[in-house]
Amino acid sequence: MVRSFAAPAPAAPGVLGALGALAGAVLGPFVNGFVNGIDGYPPTVAGLVVVVSMLPIVLEVFRSRRARRHGGDGR
Repeated sequence: MVRSFAAPAPAAPGVLGALGALAGAVLGPFVNGFVNGIDGYPPTVAGLVVVVSMLPIVLEVFRSRRARRHGGDGR
């Protein structure tokens, strides 16, 4: 018998991306109304999104360096 090693849910990233876009479309006007004048600061908002998105990568790099230094998994 041949076993398949395919990903368990190959459509999951696409579905999650679509849900994220839908959430942004629905919540965007609410956030814009809640935070007065956010339309005037697109570079600031975009920069904040980029920084928050990069945090998990930076944390994982630090954890892996600590794990190599101390011989454990770093968690």
